[in-house]
Amino acid sequence: MNRFMTPRLLAMANLVPEGAAVIDVGSDHAYLPIYLVGKSRVIRALATDIHAGPLRRSAVNVKRYGLAGKIALQKADGLCDVDTEGFDTIVIGGMGGELIEKILRQSKLPAEVQLILQPMTAVAELRAYLIGNGYRIVQEVLAQEGEKLYTVLLAVQGEDTPYTALELLLGRKTKDDALYPALLEREKARMQKQLAGLMQAAHPPKERISFLQNMLAELHRRIAEGHTNRH
Repeated sequence: MNRFMTPRLLAMANLVPEGAAVIDVGSDHAYLPIYLVGKSRVIRALATDIHAGPLRRSAVNVKRYGLAGKIALQKADGLCDVDTEGFDTIVIGGMGGELIEKILRQSKLPAEVQLILQPMTAVAELRAYLIGNGYRIVQEVLAQEGEKLYTVLLAVQGEDTPYTALELLLGRKTKDDALYPALLEREKARMQKQLAGLMQAAHPPKERISFLQNMLAELHRRIAEGHTNRH
């Protein structure tokens, strides 16, 4: 059962609390709920997907692992028409941060719900949405598959202090993660590429360039600080 659990899926699974009732949105192969139910980590699981093909794959996999009747399947657009009553944990991963935000905006969520989110893009924008809409990010973990680095967020309802631009980009809870240096290097490379492109523009946007230069300076400081702490 563990063979299909990639580092990204394991990072998501490890944030699901023991005894949770979980909805896996956009479940695709239903690997996450199969793992959680198979390990008796959760008491109830629902796997949803907007497309019929993935749901058929999910049904085959659920049956293969002897979990038919233990994992419910539903065709749904995000959480639209999904009865979330009785569920305390919602997992949304493997899709862009903009789509995750759209799903959350369109959903009526239980009051005490925990959100486990794994955006493939627009991580900073998703953090900004959560903080601006009554959520507090309580934990973040990083996962690596080959050269790709993924961020998984655990958010609950509650107030949080405002984030700086760099905190939105990197998160507040990732500093002690073993992959934090890799995150810094990735964001530095991305920012340098973006800055180089802006500098070559016919009319370089001065404010944006200045903003990126300041962000890069802070990234360099954090990278240097990390090197110092390791020696």
